[in-house]
Parts: sequence; structure tokens; C-alpha cells
Amino acid sequence: MIKLIAICLVLCTVSAQIPTKVSEINIKDPGFTSLASNFYKNQKRNAVLLTTFGVTGLDSIYQISFQNEDLSKPQATAFDTKSIWPNQADYYEQYQLIVEAGGFFPNPSKATGDINIYQVNDDGQITNKIKVSKDKKNFFYHKAMLVDLNGDGLPDILAARAQKSVFSSSGELIWLENKGNFQFEEHLLTSGPDVFFIFVDLDNDGKQEVVAAQYFSKELAIYTCQQSNWSLCNSSNIQKTLIDNTIGSLFNLELTDLNGDGKKELLVTNNSASGNGQVFIYEIPENYQTGKFIKHPLGSTYKPSLALLPGRGAPGTASSFTLEGSKQKYIIVSGDDAGVVRLLIPQGGSFNYKEVVLCESKNNNTIGEVAHGDFNKDGFIDLVIPFYAEGKVEIWSFKNQQQEVTQQNQDQESILSYFDYLESSLIRFIKELIKKLTNQI
Repeated sequence: MIKLIAICLVLCTVSAQIPTKVSEINIKDPGFTSLASNFYKNQKRNAVLLTTFGVTGLDSIYQISFQNEDLSKPQATAFDTKSIWPNQADYYEQYQLIVEAGGFFPNPSKATGDINIYQVNDDGQITNKIKVSKDKKNFFYHKAMLVDLNGDGLPDILAARAQKSVFSSSGELIWLENKGNFQFEEHLLTSGPDVFFIFVDLDNDGKQEVVAAQYFSKELAIYTCQQSNWSLCNSSNIQKTLIDNTIGSLFNLELTDLNGDGKKELLVTNNSASGNGQVFIYEIPENYQTGKFIKHPLGSTYKPSLALLPGRGAPGTASSFTLEGSKQKYIIVSGDDAGVVRLLIPQGGSFNYKEVVLCESKNNNTIGEVAHGDFNKDGFIDLVIPFYAEGKVEIWSFKNQQQEVTQQNQDQESILSYFDYLESSLIRFIKELIKKLTNQI
């Protein structure tokens, strides 16, 4: 009983971990960010990649580092100032390559996008930029990834591209085959995927599936190919399984185990101009082709400012991470054109979250994609938040909060140990008392 009371008291003292702002840096039109692990290979230091985009003129890609691994001292270096609406730039440590996908439909001068590769040396310097895609008029790229599709040891590119006009829209999944010496040959795999996708083994059968968040066709779908590898796949042997087509334009997704039960879920966002944009969790059935995906809407909805302008919507991306002391994962959500960043804090139970607003942009202006990770390798999760309209990037960290929680956990363990001692002492006292009373009788 004493220990039960102690546990209740300890549980009542547990508080959520909330990050705090550490620093900021001024960069015009910051859009998308990503963690680049061991970008400075010789120094074993991380970096953050940042893309910018504007309505007119050329755009830039930056690498952000931290002097002496101090998050309060960020410094940004532009390694490309002649990019065309770069959406996402991702660093692949094993190849020391950055892959960037660009273009966007609201701007006719930037509607035809491309895919570029940047070579990175051991000191984190960009040594070469190589355009690997061929222009297809009015098709832009939002997501491209390195993966060896044909098993020849060379990194190929898997990408989604889309086109949007007044009367029509379409999406295509393509494979850029690496022929060596950074020469790539394009193959069309199937139609459908347009903006965002992941390439994952969804059912643990050893084969990869493409899960696509389709913006224009408003579908969350799975593409499966039963060939030995995806280089042998095409529209005639790729099967499509529809998960959901009821939540409007899909934007972002992640495969992750959110509640720590050993089973992975799909973390998804839609992107809406009408105010019903939201975050969703989809439980994956054992047989994804015939089973039912159970959907869980999370938190508040999002409504963008200036919703009538083309391309406006909310929210943007949602991604998950684990903090010390929490079996369940936290979720960070960028509001995109709703101009807000929210943290979803697990509350125990099945997909139960508390929603906290971390920061907001002035006049609900656009906030780009939030990246998370241990930027300076001090063991704590950090965030980088791009305020697009305000021309700044903020660095946040969970360090202070996690230190407090770690101390709190130590205090809780001491409390429980003390109550264990009291409980055992009380039991011994009762036993001795009973023995004495029995002897007297």
C-alpha cells in the first residue's frame, strides 16, 4: 500500500519535456530543413541543410554549422545560389552526396523542376554539382532519394514528379538508373505518386513498397511490385492499394512506431486551404492489401492565411522522435501556411497526445519544414525552425528540459527506494508484533 501511494505521488510529479529557443540566424526565405549526419566527416560533426525559395529570382541551398558545437553560435554558408525552387535537400552519409529536388507549379518560371546531386568532400565542402534529370515541361520534383534499385552497387535515384495546370494534374514515379560516372538513365515506373513518398518494407517480408502521399489525386496509396527488385517493375506489374481518399490533398508521411508496442504506424498529414488540415495516424493491418487501416486524427486542425492564393495550405510536415524517459514518441508539426509549430506530447494509452504550441509566425505567415536531431552530438534532441516570411531560422533544444527530467527521474527512484525501505520495515514490525502477541497468549 505504501509503495502504491508512492508510485501515485511520483506519477503526479512527472511533467512533459518542452524545448526552449537557443539562438536564431537571419536567412532570406528559408523553406525546408534536414539533418546531415557527419557532414563534416573529418571532424565527425553534423550540419543542417536548408533550402530557400522565392517567387522571383534564383534560390539558394545552405549548410548550417555550429561554432565549437555551440548551438548559440550558428553559422550558415550558401553552397548553391543558382537553384530553382529547391524543395528538399538530403545528405546521404554513405555516399557523401546531397540529393536535391526542385520546382513548383504556382510559378510558371519555376514550374519545370530538376534533380541535382552535390558531391561533398571530407571537410564538408561542396566539390561538384551535377544535374541528373532531364527537363519535362511543367513537371516539378518534391521528393527524390538515393537507393540501389537494381543491386549493382551504384546509388540510383527514386523520385516522384508532378504537373499541375488549370484543367489537369498528374504524378509519376520514376527511376533514374546510375550508369556510372554520374550518368543516369530515366525509367518510368508508374503513374500516381506526385509529391511525397517513402520506400519501406511495410509488412516485413523483405521487399520494399512505395507508400505515397498524393497531393493532387488526394490519395494515400501503396504501390507493390512482386519482382525480385524494383528495376524490373513497370506499370504492367505494379499493384496499387488505396489506403484512404477521404482527407483531401496528402502531403507528408512517415513510417514509425509511435506508441512503442513494436508495431509501426503511418504518421500522415494532409494539406488543406479550407481549414481542415490535420495530422493522422494509420494503424497498419497484418495484410495491408485486404485489411483495414484504422485512422486516428490528432490534435487541432490547421487553417492557412491567404488561403485563396495557389499552393497555400496547412499543415506541412509531421515527424516523430524519442526523448529520454519516454517509451512513446513525440511528434513535431509544422503548420506551413498556418504559421505555427506544434508539439504533440504522448500522454499514455493508445495514440493519446497533448498539444502544445511552441511558436507562431507573425500574422500567421509561413513556417517551413522543421528538422530534428542531435545537431551538436551532446545527447539531446534539437530543432531547427525556418520562419519563411520573417527571414529567420531558430534553433531550439530539449537539453535543459531533459536534464531536469533526468534529475527528476533520479529523485523519483530515490523516493521509491525510500518507500520500499519503509514498507519492508513496517512489514517486519508487524510480524514481530504478531509474534510477541502470539507468545503472550
